[in-house]
Amino acid sequence: PKVLALAPNQIGKISLYVEAKKFSPEILPTQIELNIRSGETLLKKPLILQVIRKYPVFLSSLKLSSYSIYPLENVKIVANIKNTKNELTPNYKVSFQIFFENKEVFRIEKVTDYIPPNGEIEVYEIFSAEKYQQPGKYDVLVSLKDLKGELIDELKTSFQVKPIEKIPANFTRKECKYSFLEITTKITVKNEGNVRSKPFYVVETVPIFLKDFFIPFTKPTEVEVGNGFVNYKWL
Repeated sequence: PKVLALAPNQIGKISLYVEAKKFSPEILPTQIELNIRSGETLLKKPLILQVIRKYPVFLSSLKLSSYSIYPLENVKIVANIKNTKNELTPNYKVSFQIFFENKEVFRIEKVTDYIPPNGEIEVYEIFSAEKYQQPGKYDVLVSLKDLKGELIDELKTSFQVKPIEKIPANFTRKECKYSFLEITTKITVKNEGNVRSKPFYVVETVPIFLKDFFIPFTKPTEVEVGNGFVNYKWL
């Protein structure tokens, strides 16, 4: 009970708030009684309460198959739609969106089946991370709409794409071009991860008797001589 103290000839106000949750069923007009007592005086005021749903459905849950993945892995996004009415519902639209750094990177929309009376259905979509998917937090938004596109309900969650640093042990590609009295060697190294790699060395080894004939276009960071060979290192 709420207690209110009033001075003589003073007017007081008490506010009563009634909230209907999104999962609340419809309630026919129902009378509730508000009792106001002062000393031995009791005043009764009837109130009529009714809950009317604009739509009989709502998103009851949203979950992911995994909340942390690597590139080339999948995330299954599963949403459940609950029908609060004791009758078959029409079709609805479900929109799956994924955002990275506030930019939309994935979007797909599908139409649901009919939902049985007081029943629930599952709707899902699969997001596949690309080979070089940027690492970081990805926000998931699932929206439930009517067939005209008016929003009914939405739920949010998120998952992480983990960073991978993947530098091959050997050269990604090595090309040799031969001409009169000259051999040109081109080395390519590719980072197969999804983040910038740490510094690493590229090494080329030639016999020591060819040392005077090996002229790098790019100056090596280090040159090591030993065991009849010369190792050229580029950082």
